[in-house]
Amino acid sequence: MPARDAAFALVQASPAAVARRDRAGWLELFGSDATIEDPVGAAIYCGADRLAAFWDAFIDPQERITFVPRCDFVSEDLVARHVTIETLTSSNAPILAVEAILEYRLRGDRIASLRAFWDPGIAVGWYARRGVNGIAELLQHGVRMTTGLGLGSALAFGRALAPDPQTAITKARATGLLTHTHDEWLAALRHAELRVGARGNERFAHAAEPAWAHAREGCGKLRLEAVQASGEHAALIVGDGSRSAAVFVRQAGGEIAALTWLWS
Repeated sequence: MPARDAAFALVQASPAAVARRDRAGWLELFGSDATIEDPVGAAIYCGADRLAAFWDAFIDPQERITFVPRCDFVSEDLVARHVTIETLTSSNAPILAVEAILEYRLRGDRIASLRAFWDPGIAVGWYARRGVNGIAELLQHGVRMTTGLGLGSALAFGRALAPDPQTAITKARATGLLTHTHDEWLAALRHAELRVGARGNERFAHAAEPAWAHAREGCGKLRLEAVQASGEHAALIVGDGSRSAAVFVRQAGGEIAALTWLWS
């Protein structure tokens, strides 16, 4: 099997295991030191024990979780997915649908990291609009997080709801990369770690000029299809009319510190 096909098959196995409620099979997909950040901006869970606790707190209590794919971006060690995650929390509840941009980093035949970009405020608002039943479910979820994952994880989820405005990247800052001129691009990314290319295999330690050539040169006017921003990180789905790209941005100290740009 070609490496890119194997990478995508590995990633697809994760929502498949969730759908059939296969906890052991899901955990087997991740490396021994793998991390999950879901949503980005909340706690980071590392290692088999913490990933198992994550399953018990977030996945197991739901009656059904379905990933509806919208677009996929695949390289040999990086897969990005634009999806809608549909969750059935209880038999008498409507479906909670959340748009998400997922980033899977792979190492060999295991997932090394999973980062899920989505707006937790949408989920909290959905529970609140359901009145007493929704508030009760939200409180139960808070108790599960605190007892199963620790108070720190529960507080970190709260920080994801309200990131620090002094350090957080704004959606405007992230989407500004789509309209930058050549010189503006070079200035914005002069200190950034870059990974840009048709398959995500081209890497430039600190070289905004060749990154421009791979990401922007020759493409039409870029349109924004989706954006999720949380804390110092943002994820975007963009297109130029003929192809799409998944873009991941990290800000540090007020500057763009890292950029990954993966064309479909």
